[in-house]
Amino acid sequence: VTANDTLAVVPDLANIYDEPFADSSQIPTLLLSRFARKSVKVVLSGDGGDELFAGYNRHLLAASYLPRLEQQPLWLRRLGANVLNNLPPAFLDRLGSLAGIRQAGEKSRKLSAILPLAEDFGATYDCLTCQGLGSGETLLADPDDSFYRAADPSSPDFDFLDQMLLRDTKTYLPGDILVKLDRASMSVGLEARVPLLDHRLYELAWTLPNSLKAAGGAGKIALRRILGRHLPSSLFDGKPKMGFAVPLDTWLTGPLRTWAEDLLAPESLKRNGFLDAKRCLQMWQDHKSGRCKRHHTLWNLLMLLSWLVGRRGA
Repeated sequence: VTANDTLAVVPDLANIYDEPFADSSQIPTLLLSRFARKSVKVVLSGDGGDELFAGYNRHLLAASYLPRLEQQPLWLRRLGANVLNNLPPAFLDRLGSLAGIRQAGEKSRKLSAILPLAEDFGATYDCLTCQGLGSGETLLADPDDSFYRAADPSSPDFDFLDQMLLRDTKTYLPGDILVKLDRASMSVGLEARVPLLDHRLYELAWTLPNSLKAAGGAGKIALRRILGRHLPSSLFDGKPKMGFAVPLDTWLTGPLRTWAEDLLAPESLKRNGFLDAKRCLQMWQDHKSGRCKRHHTLWNLLMLLSWLVGRRGA
C-alpha cells in the first residue's frame, strides 16, 4: 500500500463507513476488497481467529506475564514504569530493531502504563488496547465514559486470558473488526464470509483449555497444530504476527498533511463545540515537530472531523 493509494481512498472513508470509524487498517482492507472484486464476488476472511484462539500480543501477556506482574509489589512495578517512561520512544525503537522487536517504543509505553495496574483487569485492558492518549487524557471538552463502563462484559470468575478473550469477542470483534470488513467489502459489492465464526466453532473454542490457545510465547496453538498437519511448521512457527498496519506517523506529515491540516483548522475545531481545540492543535504540533508520536489519536480525530464535514455537507 503506497501513500498515493491512501490519498485515493481517504476522502471516501467517512462516507463508506457512515460513522467516525478510525481503525487505520480500514485503508488496506478497502484496497484489498477493491482488488479482489475485480475477479470474484465472494471471499473468505480469517476474522475471529485471533479473538477466539488468542492471537494477539495482549493474549500472550494475559497468559504468561500479567499473573506474574500481579504478584510483584506495587513499589517495584511503579519503579519499572518510571524507568520506561524516562526512555525516549525513538531510542527504544532503535534498540528494539537491533533485537528484532517491532514498535518497541509503543510497546514499552503500554508496558509502563499497565505495570502499576496489573491487578485491575479493566484498566489493564484499556491500556493494552488504547492507541495514543494515556490514562485520564481526552480531547473532549466534557468527557463521560459511563456508557463504556456500563457495557463492560468481563467476569470476575475468569482468569486474565479468558477475561480478555471475552471482552474482545463482545466488543472489539463486533464493534471494530467485523464492521471494518463488512463495510469495506460491501462498498464494492463483495461478500466476505467468516467461517471461523460459525456458531459451532465459536462454542467449541470456549470449551478448549487455555493451553491450546496461548502458551510458550505463541498464540492460536490449536490452529497451529491443525495447520501443521498440512504444512511444514517452519512456515508459521516463530514468525512475528503481521497485521494491516500502515505508516500513519509519516503519512500524516507527508502526503496526508494538507488533508489533515484542512480538517484541523482552528475554526473547524471550534465549530464542533465538544472538542478541546487548544489540546487538539497542540497534539498536531507535537506530532509534526517529531516531539511525540500522536498518529493513532490524530487518526481518530481526523476520522471524526471528516465524518462531521460529510454530515454538514449532506
